[in-house]
Amino acid sequence: MAARGIHGCDLTSLDYAGGQMTEIIDCVFVSAEPFTEPGRRDRSPEDCFRYCLEASVYAGRLVQFGFAEHEVPKPLLHVHRATELVLRTEPMDDLEDFLREIKWSKAVMEQTIEALAAIGADDHAGFLVTVHAHLAGLGYDIKRSRLDSIREVIAAAAEQHLSADALERRYGSFGVDGDGDDLDRRWRSICLQATTYMDGWTNIKRIAGGPWNKAELEAYFVSRLELARRLASESGSPQANVVSLTDTKAFVLAAREGDIETVRARLAAGADIDAPMTGGPDWLTDGATALMAAAAKGRRDVLPLLLAAGADVNARRTTDRATALLLAAQEGQLEIVNDLLNLKSKGKVKTKVNLKAAGGHTALMAATRGLHLEIVRALVAAGADVNAQSKQSGTALSLACSRLMDQATIRGGAIDQSGHVAVARLLLAAGADPNVQDSSGWTPLIQASRDGLSDIIQDLLDAGADVNARTDYEDTALILSLSWNRPETARRLLAAGADVHAVANSGETALIAAAGHGFRDLVQRLIGAGTDVNASGPHGSSALIGAAAGGHVEVVKILLAAGADVDARIQYGRTALSLAAMNGHLDVVQMLVAASANLDVKDAEGFTALTIAEREDHDAVVKFLQSGRPSETADAS
Repeated sequence: MAARGIHGCDLTSLDYAGGQMTEIIDCVFVSAEPFTEPGRRDRSPEDCFRYCLEASVYAGRLVQFGFAEHEVPKPLLHVHRATELVLRTEPMDDLEDFLREIKWSKAVMEQTIEALAAIGADDHAGFLVTVHAHLAGLGYDIKRSRLDSIREVIAAAAEQHLSADALERRYGSFGVDGDGDDLDRRWRSICLQATTYMDGWTNIKRIAGGPWNKAELEAYFVSRLELARRLASESGSPQANVVSLTDTKAFVLAAREGDIETVRARLAAGADIDAPMTGGPDWLTDGATALMAAAAKGRRDVLPLLLAAGADVNARRTTDRATALLLAAQEGQLEIVNDLLNLKSKGKVKTKVNLKAAGGHTALMAATRGLHLEIVRALVAAGADVNAQSKQSGTALSLACSRLMDQATIRGGAIDQSGHVAVARLLLAAGADPNVQDSSGWTPLIQASRDGLSDIIQDLLDAGADVNARTDYEDTALILSLSWNRPETARRLLAAGADVHAVANSGETALIAAAGHGFRDLVQRLIGAGTDVNASGPHGSSALIGAAAGGHVEVVKILLAAGADVDARIQYGRTALSLAAMNGHLDVVQMLVAASANLDVKDAEGFTALTIAEREDHDAVVKFLQSGRPSETADAS
């Protein structure tokens, strides 16, 4: 007997490239956005991903409607499984995370390999075949002691099948420039391959290179809606998805605004409770479900209605893969966060506290960024991974130890550190690693040092932070604290044994930075510790040149006494004397001349200290320099 779904369709004899498949697909209505964007829909990576995601949703909805998996058309399953691979190996995750996510399941691995081969993603299939063979040899018995060998196999397989060169030869850069992330290229190429595969059987067509026909699209969706209603009526399914795109928007917006009556009415009319909204009045609603919108806006009275109706508490926003929990944490909705975390005790599906949004961000990171202390506490108590890492920003502790820059505090203004300190201490007490580096090599200590969060420094050091850790550009916490005018932080770092001899890739040293800001006590301390007083910094600068340019006469005096080269030059040939003259610092000019600075040195434009002072109208400096050289002005003219 031919296999039949709940709607009585013969599923074994379907023409996957033609009309019968269209009828099966059309029995469920999902977001039309990937097909109805205004104007042309070129194949960008994001378009292909949305396209694949739409097909994946179709497959999921068919199963939700009662079709057994073997009854779902194979093309849909192939794209569904390929998309699942994309979702599990996002750019911020290691490929091994995919294996961990599917719990090392042999069956799922084989199904995914089949799907990738079916859509023509041979490179990706070859990668998984190699990994699968290794895991099969272990009987899929994965122990911690075997992880290193598995990781080596994964790395070798990725190099063989998924290297940047191999994928670029086949797919081009496809939205990833020469410096792009290999994982970006891997998942985007899967989406491109799946989209190409779907071109053979999708039921909406357009003129090559041209726009969609809006009238045809509208007619198509109207007919699809009617078909969905008819099939739902025949099946007697009470939760059939028979709402239009406009209905979805109204539903999500009602949840966002806390309009309980409208939410109830939409649910009674069969609204797709997990349908994402496209666009909306703000960034929160774009790609969000009703539950996400209600959670983000703190609509605690709406939440139980949606959850009772079966809303997926772990659904992802289509724009960035954020969850309701992450959005509530981000917006500081403590009661909503607690409600979502306590679902298990009420017999609901447990909220997954460690799901990652785009870029690898978690709910804990979102709460930390907002300094929502009680939400951070609730998430930690619920098992949030305090050492989860995002692609760029590091861990939650990294975020707690950073703040937005502003000119007032850079110039020495007071910084309110209380929120940062409280959250950082909570995370450290929960086991946060103070030495985790972000994508640029910054540790929480380096971040706090640059941003002037001096009250966190000792907590980080007590927790084992490496005071001499370096960024990818060889900057240290001490160098950055002084470069960014954070003297109190620098004092604490020096007391903890910070390396005074460190040199950043730019040439910056702690002494050069301290001298440039005029930190007399720190300059003395650094010189006393043996730092090189004549080290050449950015653009050939030195500690003396920086101090002279800034008019820091006492620091200039200390440096000269320590043997600083009075005639050292920066780029363009300027010296400490010429820069002091340029900025009108008469007392510094006098001190440098007394130290035998060469008054005849010319910069790249041919100017001496005297002619520079004349150009800048610093009359007192001009008068002093002319006093012993009455003929120079006439000669220069």
